[in-house]
Amino acid sequence: MSIPVPPWVRRVRKSQRLPEPEPPLPLGNRSNGEYFHVQTERERRVRELALARADALGRRLGLDRREFMASSLGMTATLWAINTVACGGDDASGTGGSSGGSSGSTASTGGTDSFGDSSDGPGYDLGDDPVGTSSGGEDCTPLDEDVFVLDAQTHHVDPMGEWRETNPAFASFFEGLEQAACGLEPLECLSAEQYVELVFLGSQTTVAVLSGVPAVLCTRAMPTGCGSPLDNDQLAASRDMVNMLASSQRMLSHCMITPNVDLPAQLEVMQMVHEEHGVAGWKCYPPWGPTGTGWFLDDPRIGIPFIEQARALDVKTICIHKGIPLPGFDATHTDPRDVGVVAAMFPDVKFVVYHSAWLHGGFGNGEGPYDPDGLVDPGNPVMFPVDQGVNSLIQSCVDAGLGPGSNVYAELGSVWTNLMVDPDQAAHVIGKLMLHLGEDNVVWGTDCIWTGSPQPLIEAFWAFTIPKSMQETYGYPALTEARKRKILGLNGATVFAVDPEAMRCRLPGEPMALARTRLDAELGPRRWLLRPAPGPRTRREFVRFLRHHGGPG
Repeated sequence: MSIPVPPWVRRVRKSQRLPEPEPPLPLGNRSNGEYFHVQTERERRVRELALARADALGRRLGLDRREFMASSLGMTATLWAINTVACGGDDASGTGGSSGGSSGSTASTGGTDSFGDSSDGPGYDLGDDPVGTSSGGEDCTPLDEDVFVLDAQTHHVDPMGEWRETNPAFASFFEGLEQAACGLEPLECLSAEQYVELVFLGSQTTVAVLSGVPAVLCTRAMPTGCGSPLDNDQLAASRDMVNMLASSQRMLSHCMITPNVDLPAQLEVMQMVHEEHGVAGWKCYPPWGPTGTGWFLDDPRIGIPFIEQARALDVKTICIHKGIPLPGFDATHTDPRDVGVVAAMFPDVKFVVYHSAWLHGGFGNGEGPYDPDGLVDPGNPVMFPVDQGVNSLIQSCVDAGLGPGSNVYAELGSVWTNLMVDPDQAAHVIGKLMLHLGEDNVVWGTDCIWTGSPQPLIEAFWAFTIPKSMQETYGYPALTEARKRKILGLNGATVFAVDPEAMRCRLPGEPMALARTRLDAELGPRRWLLRPAPGPRTRREFVRFLRHHGGPG
């Protein structure tokens, strides 16, 4: 069997700067500047198994490790390794995990589920002959080019902005992000140019929503500790630049609002940005505040006037950071308990909950079923509390009397990135969001380019499945191709009023799509594999990083 090797591999394979060949998904020690992630036992086993499989099958196909990992089989081998470890196997020959048994996630997360025997299958569908267990090798089902992908949460910064002087804590934070290790000056790695390369020229993303981060506006009275790495004018300018290059609407932009800092001025900003630039929605961070105190959406002094202004301007999409307590955030206000309240009060407004409130309330036992009555495990009804993690978002909707198909949407930015190596937790999150919020209310997002290219995240999701055993036990819908298409883009298209059919018709002749096609032909479609190791790789490196940059912002 002949496996095509991307041309860039043979061109640069002898370069001293080329990173060591690794699986296409992050599986080792790494840092994003906020904390040092120590490689888990699960990640270690998956990495070792994927590399061993690459070596074994690569020899059969005449490919070295780098060539194998750079081909489409590299992703297939990695997903196969995740399946095998989830089923308790470690066999690089390809037979591990086929006998079923307990899910590997049970010990590490407190879960209670098994993916069952081989007929039920673990988390990723890799075909009948995954990674050549009996023949020359088979790729997992590729993502069709006609799949509409709308990424509801993307980011970049202005690397030369005044904020580097007025708000230097942000620079320290950004320089520890994964993408900041791209090989350029760290902030240049997070620029608009890198954004276009990674999101539009290097992935199958059709439309992206550019979002901001919270910061105090600079004034004469506050000249320091202020300024955004990408302010509202720049958000609109980046959007217009990309759409001009594409000759079509490939990017939408938010207006970043901090209503807990001078509310009258913020309401004026909303009107000004809407009138001067137009916006696809409003982005807010309730857990953030200039003095470390956040706010709630149902606060009559802050949240309600903000929502009323959005309605008055007839831009009724509000995107809200919940969960993921970043450094300096008020953990109390990562709670989505207010989401259901305001969604019931304002049924004409779409509330998009970024990160689906994942990690609210601490790590606990990880993500499991939403089971407020203890029906799944009567002996331990608080194993997965309803006031933590994604369950807290579901409970907020339940408390407000909102069922599936309401005006609350769960976004997957950073959630899928972190859980895709653990099929048990990932299946619970995707399954219970589809069940309780509705299959039309789960929205794709990646948080890129903080973590590099969105393409490996898209590819992994396209291969993911929810096993029949979990469908039967918890009532989760099957993750069919039709539902994957909804989550990857069609649901987001509804939220942000984008016509996916019109986009599909324009893409074949669109300049940026043509540029991607030419790059794929010249260098191969998996150019994102050339990225270096993400951030500090040891605790010593991380400590040196913190000392050099003054600690995380």
